[in-house]
Amino acid sequence: MATIYQNSYIALAATKSRNGSEGCFSSATPMDQDHPLTPPLAEMSRGWVYQEKLLAPRVLHFCTKELVWECQEGDDCECNNYRSAPMKELEKVKSGEVLEAWALPKRQHQARTPVTLLWHQMVQRYSCLALTEQSDRLPAIAGLAREIGRCKMGKYLASLWEDSLYDDLLWEVDDRCAEKLKTYRAPSWSWASVNGSVRF
Repeated sequence: MATIYQNSYIALAATKSRNGSEGCFSSATPMDQDHPLTPPLAEMSRGWVYQEKLLAPRVLHFCTKELVWECQEGDDCECNNYRSAPMKELEKVKSGEVLEAWALPKRQHQARTPVTLLWHQMVQRYSCLALTEQSDRLPAIAGLAREIGRCKMGKYLASLWEDSLYDDLLWEVDDRCAEKLKTYRAPSWSWASVNGSVRF
């Protein structure tokens, strides 16, 4: 599924909808009518949506009051008042900046690489998002993992990377009330083995 979004020309997002059955169209609002500005990212709380948005080259959001456009070059809306905080991880993955950073010579005891930091930022954000099926915790981030894997991170080990394993093992549960799993999903040393948000 990740390849579909990555190779798409544009993703159409039903951002105004609370679920998959509500659709994406709403009544037109005259542009001279004031309305609260709600960035589409504030409404993005689903795990699968996070991956899809990061991988798609362009997203057209169908919001309650207007259309919002997001791409690597910038953002805009019909009222001309929308400016989102740029998602740096999106730009880095898509622009190849991560690959360039990885190509720099590595010192023996180098601190976390830009690629490792980027992966940790993505995992931290992703781990806070909701999934209908908790068994989707690894599949819903697999497309992003594949992109990060292009940076020669070694083997992908249940959501951790061979070349940054020491840093990747330094995660902790952000919510002390994280739910203990009843069924096996990932080894206990992987952040994917718990439900709830994590931090590095």
